[in-house]
Amino acid sequence: MAIAEQVLSGDPASGAAHRIIADAAQALEMPQTMIFELETMAKQSPKDKALIVEFANAVAETGSNAAVAEKILADLIRSSPYDSDL
Repeated sequence: MAIAEQVLSGDPASGAAHRIIADAAQALEMPQTMIFELETMAKQSPKDKALIVEFANAVAETGSNAAVAEKILADLIRSSPYDSDL
């Protein structure tokens, strides 16, 4: 996690570093950190269906950031109206 944080200090948009922190936070049972990282990645990649669904599911499990997750998911649904999975 420390190395990923160093990477982010030089490149705040590093998806790989955000993913490492999100996965580590999940393993360490740090749901707020995981949600923050998933939200950051979701905002950077609003068309990444798997990521948006992962973020929405994580929010549903924790109950935090629901309004943000709903907006991001709604934006993806609007851009992919024929995707029955969404």
